[in-house]
Amino acid sequence: MENPHDFVLRTQLSSSYISGDPLEFPALPTSMTQPSFPASDLCLESQKEDTSEKIIISSATSKASDPQDKPSDEVDPPTLVYYESHGEADCIRIAFSLCGISWREKKVTSSNERECRLSSPFCELPCLHIDGLTLSGGTASLRYICSRNGLCGPNLETQTLLEIVVGVCTELVWTMWNAMNDLDAEEEEESRREHRKQLLYKKFIKGRLLFLNREFVKCHPGPFLLGSRPSFGDIHAFSSLDAIVRCFPNSLVPFPGLSSFYEEFNALPEISLLNQSGKRF
Repeated sequence: MENPHDFVLRTQLSSSYISGDPLEFPALPTSMTQPSFPASDLCLESQKEDTSEKIIISSATSKASDPQDKPSDEVDPPTLVYYESHGEADCIRIAFSLCGISWREKKVTSSNERECRLSSPFCELPCLHIDGLTLSGGTASLRYICSRNGLCGPNLETQTLLEIVVGVCTELVWTMWNAMNDLDAEEEEESRREHRKQLLYKKFIKGRLLFLNREFVKCHPGPFLLGSRPSFGDIHAFSSLDAIVRCFPNSLVPFPGLSSFYEEFNALPEISLLNQSGKRF
């Protein structure tokens, strides 16, 4: 769905082209032109209007590489604005849990979606209010959290490797969801639908998992990409594989590298607690 700013801009472009009048660009949303309001303001306001917001406290201990550099979340916990679903916010919830950070959530519904999008840079969701900043997009928000907590690697070479893994996993999941959306749009009997679902797996998913499994085994020295501790890339890879497993159970069995990684990550105490809490939706 087109956001309001895009619509105004597109309308002005069209009318200017027809009339020949000089084009005046519309003002950007406030969140894009000046510092965004603190997360605490959003929390206080939304507590009055939206009872769906809640505070989520992680029982995990902090693992920041530099305690003095770790953002304080005791007074104003970060606020995650997203739908009640996994989606692009799944990685953010996982990162908060691994880093021992408590956070709030404001649920996006059909009645408040426009308001939530207008308060986000580029009208994008998820939106994250943290450290007095307003961030938009799942990957950018995840990268910020991981950078602040030492989960992005020690040097540019390592960070680039993690970015490659994130890019491959993102493409894999979007390929799967696009294929599944086409399938969901068609009404047909369950047996035929399941048959077509398996065909989609073989056509779009299996080959990519084979490639990812081979590369994953080559590039990670321990249970995770950088050794014994999960990183930015591991979080994204786990979330992506988890989405595939929920859609195609047992799909990782033929791929021992990915299967071992997935089981190791899923068995982490912080992830077990997050799964049991139901906060991943």
